[in-house]
Amino acid sequence: DELDEFSRVVSGLDIATNMDAETAATQMAQFANITKMSHDEISNYGSAIVGLGNNFSTTESDINDMAMRIAAAGTQVGMSQADILGLSTALSSMGVEAEAGGTAISTIMSQIDKDIATNSDNVQTWADAAGMSAADFAAAWESDPVSALEALLTGLEGATTVGSNMSVMLDELGISSLRQTDVMKRLAGNSQLLGEAVDEANSAWSSNTALTGDFTVTYTSPN
Repeated sequence: DELDEFSRVVSGLDIATNMDAETAATQMAQFANITKMSHDEISNYGSAIVGLGNNFSTTESDINDMAMRIAAAGTQVGMSQADILGLSTALSSMGVEAEAGGTAISTIMSQIDKDIATNSDNVQTWADAAGMSAADFAAAWESDPVSALEALLTGLEGATTVGSNMSVMLDELGISSLRQTDVMKRLAGNSQLLGEAVDEANSAWSSNTALTGDFTVTYTSPN
């Protein structure tokens, strides 16, 4: 029964994480609506949240708060639910605040998506930063946007190690607001973390066991 499964996951998150049942239920339902997540993926979502909270320097509630902020933009550009949770984990692990940081990265992702959709001259600028041809970057973005974003960040990070100025490069990409440059500098300085978080999110989503394991251990402990 769908309602029973929803309740089971909410109870598990309430026990195994720092999220209370009411918040977990509300945000899970809203995330499902925004990302078109089906009812039979609810436990995958719960497992991914728990797996990420266990493996990165952030909390489940912080991951969830960030996911709520970037879910619409992430879905719009073609990211999976697991990809969105992975990106949310990377951002919150770096101390990016959900409201401001989520809006900033959403704006950047939407701009890249718009530039590619309209075949803007800016695509070449994004591609140059990622160390790819315009055609390859556009194809990567359309097939796997989170990997294309990671390539962009890796390219920016690599350029700074050989003496390029991050602020100048971001300005050339049209990223000039303080919040947007802050988020991109943090991500570019930790592009490997983004890859690890996205991999963990997809792994925990697919295996769908982290919530069950955490719930069992927590629930049966003698304290």
